[in-house]
Amino acid sequence: MARTGVAIPGWGTGRASGGSATSEFPPDPGTPAVDVADAVADLTLPTSPGPTARPPRAPSTEGGDRGVALLLATAAVVAAIITLVALNSANDASGAWQSSLRQDVKRGVAAVEDIRFIYEVEGPAAFQVATQEVQAQEYRTAASSAAPDIRTQLDARAQVLEMTVEALRPSVAMAVPAYALSAGGYDVLKRLSERLADPTRIVTDPDATMALGDAAAARADRLIDSIVVIGFAFLFGALAQTFTSARRKLLAMGWLVLGMGVLAAFTGGLLL
Repeated sequence: MARTGVAIPGWGTGRASGGSATSEFPPDPGTPAVDVADAVADLTLPTSPGPTARPPRAPSTEGGDRGVALLLATAAVVAAIITLVALNSANDASGAWQSSLRQDVKRGVAAVEDIRFIYEVEGPAAFQVATQEVQAQEYRTAASSAAPDIRTQLDARAQVLEMTVEALRPSVAMAVPAYALSAGGYDVLKRLSERLADPTRIVTDPDATMALGDAAAARADRLIDSIVVIGFAFLFGALAQTFTSARRKLLAMGWLVLGMGVLAAFTGGLLL
């Protein structure tokens, strides 16, 4: 194919002659010879590459991640609530035990005071009443068979003792027929037992308060056990985040365990 002349800087109008490029004017000595075909090839713009195929898109795991996050968040909130209730129950148990201890000390102090009062106050007073009653009776017996001048003195002595007994008896709760012994005197142990069993004594029963503390402690223990069950929900949630192939099964097991923990908390602590 014949080549047509091309104007190139430093060259004249080119023309085809014998299959080679010639010039009507001689080339500039300072300009190197340039092949026309090579120059045209150099001016050709490179073709842009065609669109490249994109790699296949991985399946989205956003839904699974939401399920894991929802399970872990729910388990955390439930565990926090149950922990708060368990702590309150433990505090109630501790307070009830301390209150029971104080009440037991008060009851012991009250019992010691009752024993002291009966043996140191009522007992001697009742003994005094009993002895003076016997003495007055003996003076009366002796006066009945004594000489007239001695009888008067014996009767006077008996009268003084009887008046003393009548003045002293109202202040001595033991000096009543209910505590009198057949051989004389008064039953101190019976008086003491009735005094300690008197319902009018203002002494709180520490055993009832201790039972309340035990119940609160047992409630806290049951709540802690339910938190241990809920902890397995965290385990299944963590495994579901790692093992995506078994995520559905692990999430189902996590929700099941969480429900069991909540049920255990309600039946064993929150409602009892």
